[in-house]
Amino acid sequence: MRIYKDLELVEHLGSGLNRILKAYSKESFVVKENFMRNVFYSNVNKIQQDGGVNGGVNGGVNELFYFIQNNPNLRTKEISNALNTPLRTIERYIKQLKDEKKIEFKGSPKTGGYIVA
Repeated sequence: MRIYKDLELVEHLGSGLNRILKAYSKESFVVKENFMRNVFYSNVNKIQQDGGVNGGVNGGVNELFYFIQNNPNLRTKEISNALNTPLRTIERYIKQLKDEKKIEFKGSPKTGGYIVA
């Protein structure tokens, strides 16, 4: 559970597991004799509707952060299309991430995009 806390996927140690189990099916967990693997397939719209692991907006913002981390140099319209999320929602999440200094826009307005700060 400590890894989930360090990755900011749960607020308190032990508090997120019940919400994870509600949000994801048994297929997300692979348990072997010597290890356990979790595969969390993401869908921003599902997280927004179901409350997700961190709940509502925080789940969507975290999802956007990881998306930008894995897909740098995209602009808001491209992110909106890729995540199938309304442009205004993406703009709100980006503002929050920029205010927290987690992401920044690099390059010119025509060819630049968002990257992790």
